[in-house]
Amino acid sequence: MFDWVPLKNYEHAYYLVLAYFLIALLTFSIKYAVLPNKTVYHYSAKVISNILLIFSIFYIGLRPISGQFIDMTTYVGFFDYLRFSSSFPSDLTSDRLFWYYMYSISRVFEAKTFFFITAFLYILPMYWVSKYNFKKLWFFSFFSFITAFSFFTYGTNGIRNGLATSIFLLAFSTNKKLFQGIWLLIAYFIHGSMLIPIAAFLLSNYYRNTNRLVAFWLICIPISLVFGSSIQTLFASFITDDRASYLASNNNDENAYISGFRWDFIAYSASAIIIGWYSKKRLNLIDRRYDLIFGTYLISNAIWILVINASFSNRFAYLSWFLMPLVVIYPALKQYQTTLNDKMVIYITLFYFSFTLLMSLIYSL
Repeated sequence: MFDWVPLKNYEHAYYLVLAYFLIALLTFSIKYAVLPNKTVYHYSAKVISNILLIFSIFYIGLRPISGQFIDMTTYVGFFDYLRFSSSFPSDLTSDRLFWYYMYSISRVFEAKTFFFITAFLYILPMYWVSKYNFKKLWFFSFFSFITAFSFFTYGTNGIRNGLATSIFLLAFSTNKKLFQGIWLLIAYFIHGSMLIPIAAFLLSNYYRNTNRLVAFWLICIPISLVFGSSIQTLFASFITDDRASYLASNNNDENAYISGFRWDFIAYSASAIIIGWYSKKRLNLIDRRYDLIFGTYLISNAIWILVINASFSNRFAYLSWFLMPLVVIYPALKQYQTTLNDKMVIYITLFYFSFTLLMSLIYSL
């Protein structure tokens, strides 16, 4: 469907479309003010938002099958392997729910349909969590999700990880422990690395001292600088599947993701922590769900810092980065509900999107 878009510009073309949608919505915002009780604005925002939701699913789900999206061709290989297997292979022992899911689709459909369904399941939880938490203002949360720095990558490349983290988000769409547990278990059986944010989620349910959690995050930086290699080896000894190879090796191949101590990644992670801390301590945001979101992010990100020297450490970083949109936009939208400060919502949305565009440009050079 989108074969006419040059593959090397496929991601950038998506950002251009997002910019168009944002400009269109902000045009209505300036004219009618960002107030949910404004009929014209609300109707226009709803139409624009739903079009963007549908477009994102189709654009990512119907992308051409190409090595441009790196792991996509690997997934095609697994899909064909499962498609021509008479029964579910016994050698796929980890992340079995994901492979059962792929196996089930391969019985009936082609690989293209698998990628489309996966894109739908990847994006829909972001919509649902935004809708549940922010009601009529859901667009700003959803837009933050789909303009996040790693959103496109984990929708087209690391799709197993991306799907698992999206399912995890659904734990923030309910207050019932049973349903939270179900979503967390599903996320874990899709991708075993979700054990890290799951553990962080459980800890954050019982420990909510923001200052101490931030202090723990800060302490992890010098610990990683001094004992990073030993910590990587220790973590690798507890991991028995292919993910251990990222920890056990220092892959400096030119085609690999840059390894080493990533100060740029730490600065990126810290930006959300600064916003979260400021919202809680200076803006006096008292919100139990935000405490849970922020605590989960802090603990997960701190664990990643301990293994930051690993090859492809961005894959471990994403175990916290997928929460950044909520960490950043949640305080603004909750403040808006009491202060009706529409400018803050607009500025944060613009800044967040601009930052993603800048990061995308820098890492594409």
